Order: sequence, then structure tokens, then C-alpha cells
Amino acid sequence: PIAGALVQLWDKASGKLAAYFETVDYTWEAKPVNMTGFWATHGLDMATGEVKIPFQDKARLFGGYGFTRLMNVTVGPLAFDANNDDDVNDAGETLPFRGIPPSVANEMRVNPSYVTYIVRVFWTPPGVVKDGVIYPDTEHAGRTAKVYDSEEDETTWKVLLPRHIAYWPEFVRQLWVYEIRSDEAPTGALVKEHKDAYAAIFDVEARFSYDGKPLGDLKKDLEVTLEGQGVSIKFTGVDKITVTGLIRGTYTLTAKWKGVEVAKRTLDLSNVNVGTTVTADVSLAMTDVSFRVVDLFGRALKDAKVEVTPDTYGGISNVGGVVTIRAIVTTQTYEFKISWTSPVYGTTASKTIADTPEGLKAMKTVKLPVGTVTVSVVDTKDKPIVGAEVTFGKVTKKTDAAGKAYFEGVPLEADGVGISYDVAIKREGYVVFTGSETVSSARTTITEIGELFTIRVRVVGAAGQGLPFAKVVVKRAGAEIGTFTTDEGGFLEVSKVPLSDYTVEAEWKGFRGSATVSKDDLKAGRAVEISLPPYTEIAGIPLTFGALLALIIGFIILVIVIVILLSEYIRWRGRRLGIYPPPPPKK
Repeated sequence: PIAGALVQLWDKASGKLAAYFETVDYTWEAKPVNMTGFWATHGLDMATGEVKIPFQDKARLFGGYGFTRLMNVTVGPLAFDANNDDDVNDAGETLPFRGIPPSVANEMRVNPSYVTYIVRVFWTPPGVVKDGVIYPDTEHAGRTAKVYDSEEDETTWKVLLPRHIAYWPEFVRQLWVYEIRSDEAPTGALVKEHKDAYAAIFDVEARFSYDGKPLGDLKKDLEVTLEGQGVSIKFTGVDKITVTGLIRGTYTLTAKWKGVEVAKRTLDLSNVNVGTTVTADVSLAMTDVSFRVVDLFGRALKDAKVEVTPDTYGGISNVGGVVTIRAIVTTQTYEFKISWTSPVYGTTASKTIADTPEGLKAMKTVKLPVGTVTVSVVDTKDKPIVGAEVTFGKVTKKTDAAGKAYFEGVPLEADGVGISYDVAIKREGYVVFTGSETVSSARTTITEIGELFTIRVRVVGAAGQGLPFAKVVVKRAGAEIGTFTTDEGGFLEVSKVPLSDYTVEAEWKGFRGSATVSKDDLKAGRAVEISLPPYTEIAGIPLTFGALLALIIGFIILVIVIVILLSEYIRWRGRRLGIYPPPPPKK
């Protein structure tokens, strides 16, 4: 039953609205007319001319869920304004014999006229069900539409015809009541005061799933909107919706998951049979993606992790190296960052793939840059060194008969960039190599020279003379490995150092200089010379060439000055003693 529907009775003859009322959800009591008494007396008090209608003694129960209240209508002669000219004088605007059945009309020698009504029902969607009754959902009210019309929707009858007709013929001056028999009712007229009307309103049920699987806990992020015919209803956190009391027309069902549209369906209720519940199974644009994560040799990486951007997916699991991304939206392109961290080396190999879920699913297997690194230890003549102790990262192994040490399960790259590891090689208790090596998918073999070398340095002055007892600091990769002193000839040898590039810094009596000792210098046994400014040393004071030259010039100037001063003194002394130098000879 429907409460809140507007029911209208339209007079068939005049085309005018005769009565209307909304359906209710309650009952009431009333005493109907006692027709036997009414027929016997016509309810007329002849003395006063007052019509007294005898009612039944016992009240009857009327109404209920979906019923209208009793609608009072006119059943006798009728005058109406058909063309809206504010008068009833035009032809057809007066029906003086309205409601007279054929049997009486024949006696009266007038044309019979029935009082018939078209029943029309209007409804504002959607509805809400309470205690089995459909009520208007005023919060989401759409457009009001006609949902029933007896002329259009009924087949065996088109109009309602009241069972009893009251009439006051002027020529007899008394109230007559006629009973309309069913056998004399016109075709298409139903002689009845009550009739159930089946309104063309419908329920819609929609269920949502993906890949044929229920959403389960994923429904918490689902938002469904039904729009159409002025209706807009939103549902959140459910995987099944029911909308009651929709009118005919088309509706759009839109589903969003985590804010992304994953389904859009048009529902056409234009030609749905009355009483039908329209169901829709909506498959969301989501899927599960599974793939294996392996190293370069096809071995499963059981602890691989996957990061997905954007985060429109249901969850990620890794079972035995098979990664499953659950309920990922298929209409988007994602960045899948797949990584694996070595529990041995502590480094992480990773790869980022930009693709759709279907594209990733088609790959089936994703290879990460994880493989085996080979460290080969040789001497300066490229001959393998057996038994060398190689430390690569956090793992130490010894070289085999071929001079090689193998390190498995090494992360090689992070998003295409090689990864660096500390490498140290010991031989006969001495460290013969230390340094950092960068590996990648293209560089998995490293060759190191496993011999010790001697750093040879000579510290000299500007004249090429050796500077004795100069202080020399040796550094490798910026780190100081020792401080040493040159001998009397300015020579220094630092033995048993691994092959590497070194920086040597010399200091002698306040003068400083530096040089680089390359790997090639070590292999060739070349001495590196550090030249400092001192040119010579006088009385233990180092002098540069410029300072020595200045000193010599200064000394010469001093001698000249002394000679001039001495000459002037002698001449002055002679004048005091009367001694004059002889005049110059005449020419």
C-alpha cells in the first residue's frame, strides 16, 4: 500500500476535476446512509421541506493503508465553464439530466446520462518503506508524475460509475435515488464505489561486485548515486541498494570507489510492467592482479614489496613470491614500485613500472635487479690469486682456484641506478685493497689487483735539491692513513699499501705542497715529486730564489754605500789636516 499518493476523480462528461484526496495510513469510523429508509422516505420532511438523511445505527470501519478519505462528488445536473469565458451559456456547458439511467430516462423521455469518473493517481518519487507501507521520501523528492490513469491503464473498464444516483426532478419536487444496475452500465464503466489502483511505481535493487566476487570489506569505500526524474540519492558503505517508489523514466546509476568512478549504468523504467522490481547486477571496473617477483635467475623473492600510486586498490599480499594486488581500479594508469631488501646486505633493489592493471597482469613475472656479483682477484700480470679473503658489503668469502669469489642475492640497482658496496681484500694478513665499487645489472663482475705496493715520494726545493726531514701526510679517499718523514735526501717510501689513488701532503719549515700518487704510479714504481719554493738555506734559514736574489742585490748595494761613505770620510779628514789630494794632471 502507498500512503501520500494524490488521487483525483475527473468528471468524464465535463472534463473537470471532481474531487481529490491523498491516500492515508489510518482508519476511521462512519455511519453510512440507510438506503432502505432513504428510499422509503426520500429523507424529505414535507412540512419543512428539509432533507433528513437516515443513517445506519452501527458505525462502520473505513480506510486503512493506501486508502483515500471519502471524496464527495456532485451527481446531479451540472453546469460548467468549458471554454473559460466565465459563463455557462455555451453549448454543452449544461447537463440538466446528468446521472439519469436509461430505465428512468425512458419514462422521463429524456436522454440518459451517466455520472462517470476517470481515476488518476499522482506520486512524487522516491518512496521509503515503513511497516510495510510506502511513504514519500521528502528528503530526496523528485518530480511529481502521473502513475495511474484508469482511461489509459485499465482494459476491462475505463471509468468509475457510482452505484446510486440522487436526483431532484423539478417537476415532481422531491428527491429521487436511482440504483445503477451493472447490466445497464455503459461499456467500459465500472459500477463501484471502491477500486484498488495499481500505480506504476517501481523498486530498483542493485548489487555491486567485481570479477564476479563480492566486495566484502571493500564496500566501506563505495559510494553509489542514483539520479533521474529529479531524484538524487547517495549511498555509502554498502554493496547492495534498494530504491522504492520510482516513477517511469530513465535513471543513471553511478558507482565510485575511493573517489574514482568504477561503474555507470542507465536504468530505463519507461516500459517496465507494473509490479516489477527492477534488478541490476553491476560489475565494477576493478580486478585482482597477480604476478611473480623473481631475481635475474628466475628465483622467487618471497619478501618483495609493492607500492602502488595512486592508492585506489584494496590491498597487497605476497605469498611465496606471488604478489597479489586486490581490487585495483582498471581504468587508471599506475606506478608500481616493486622492491626487495636483502636481509644479508641490507640494500634494496627496486624497479618502477608505469602501466595499467591489465598490462601488469599480462606480464605475469617481474624481474628485479638482484643477482650474483663476482669479485676476481689478480696480480699485476692478471694472474688469479687463490685464497684471497674478499669482503663484499657484509659478506666475506675466499677466492677459488680461478681467483674468484661469488656473492649471491645481491641487490644491483635501485630504480635503474647502480648500488655501491664497500670492498676489502686481504692477502697473507695484509689488506691489499679497500674501496667502494658500484654494481648494476650490466656490471656484476669486479676485478681487483690483490698485491701490496710502495708509495715513493721525494720532496725537493726550487733548485731540485732534496729537502731533508720534511713531514709527509699520506691520505686515501680523504682519510689520513699515516704521517712520515723524508730522509736526508728528501726521499720517502711507504711500503705495503693496497692499490689505490693517494694524496701526499708535504711540509718543510713552513712551506707546503701536495701531489697525487695514482694507481699507475704504484704499478710502475714511480716516485712522485713534491716541489716546494725554498731554493737554498743560509744559516738554517730557507730562502726562495726570489729571496736569495733580493739578498744578493741588497748586499751589493750595501757594499757600494760603504765604499762611498768611506771615500767621503777620507776626503773630509784630509781637509781637516790640510792634506789635499794632488790635482789631476793637465792634458
